[in-house]
Amino acid sequence: MLKHLEFYSKPPILLRRTALICAVLVLIIIGISAFIRLSGNGLGCSPWPVCYGEILQGTPQSIHNAIQLQASPPILTARIAHRILAVVLLPIILILIILGYTLRPKSTDARWLSAIALILVIFLAFLGRWTSGRHIPIVTLGNLIAGFLLFGLCWRLFISKLNQSSIKPLSKSIRLWQILTISLLLALIVFGGLVSSSYAGLSCPNLADCFLPTSLELQSLNPLQIPTLNKSLTDIPIHPHGITANTIHLWLSLVTAVFLVILSVNLFRNKRPIASLFLLIFLSSEIMLGLLLGHNNLPLSLVITHNLLAATLLATLVGID
Repeated sequence: MLKHLEFYSKPPILLRRTALICAVLVLIIIGISAFIRLSGNGLGCSPWPVCYGEILQGTPQSIHNAIQLQASPPILTARIAHRILAVVLLPIILILIILGYTLRPKSTDARWLSAIALILVIFLAFLGRWTSGRHIPIVTLGNLIAGFLLFGLCWRLFISKLNQSSIKPLSKSIRLWQILTISLLLALIVFGGLVSSSYAGLSCPNLADCFLPTSLELQSLNPLQIPTLNKSLTDIPIHPHGITANTIHLWLSLVTAVFLVILSVNLFRNKRPIASLFLLIFLSSEIMLGLLLGHNNLPLSLVITHNLLAATLLATLVGID
């Protein structure tokens, strides 16, 4: 009887450990992917910021510079690491599937979360092969959302007890607030990705111009069109109507911050102080990074950190139970 119980106690532990490996691996892939994408967009190029987005100008010199950038040792190394880790990720997801469907006692969460994780991996693999070398924003958005959700699912599988918890379940109102906050954060990530993929990072001369623009061009939000870059009076190539995505991103960030604070307070009252604390820490860090990004003209390291923190914040929200 003891051996029988021991056999059934190992799968949950193994599943959680495998899920942790999955989460760490996906977070590393997200960071490497952000480095490759943002470097290819021109962040960190020289001379800055004149070179920002020059790959879309189509001149012989810009094409030559883009080829040299893609052939640089850091990006080549990052691409190789990205492919190796992506190959390693698939069998880990398959192990999660097997463990999720053979787990005793049965866990519905483990089954559907591992199944969705497999779907996301297949989608990312398809997106990577089909959209190689393309500059339409929908490619970036697809990679961002799928990658962030995959990280969140793996993290939820890791922290889940897979059994009845002694902690009182969240009320329906708090659960609804959690879902709304997750939806807002996903929308915020989408528009953040649109700012990045449409080369709109320098479209706002200052913060006030982004919050209260004189005009908005909704057509610039079309994720299926390649952004058209023009040179401003300061000879900086920018997306002329990119301020639209910036404005929506900033206003969404304010609304999301309010929802996160209210959710954190409610979680603290419902005996989940650790989740509440981490939400506030990640939120404060994201706000500080956002201000630093605008003040320092988009340094590559801070933009990558901004991506990773957003993924961590989403995973924290998804993992609250």
